[in-house]
Amino acid sequence: MQTTIMKHGCKDNNKIKKKINDDRIFLTSVLHNQGQNKNFSACIAYANDKIKNLAFVVQLQAFEKRKRQATGCRF
Repeated sequence: MQTTIMKHGCKDNNKIKKKINDDRIFLTSVLHNQGQNKNFSACIAYANDKIKNLAFVVQLQAFEKRKRQATGCRF
């Protein structure tokens, strides 16, 4: 799922937010349908935790990219 978000790039925040929300909905429905947890609120909490981590990764990668561009470093 992380790579799916990355494809959208870091420039368009609205697109990223929409993708994160779509992934949240998808992940909660998958978790619920697979019956991994009968408690749906627990599924949502789990998905929200996953999404927060992904959002942080997106922000961190955007920061690293800006830092590299500012210093002229390619790596």
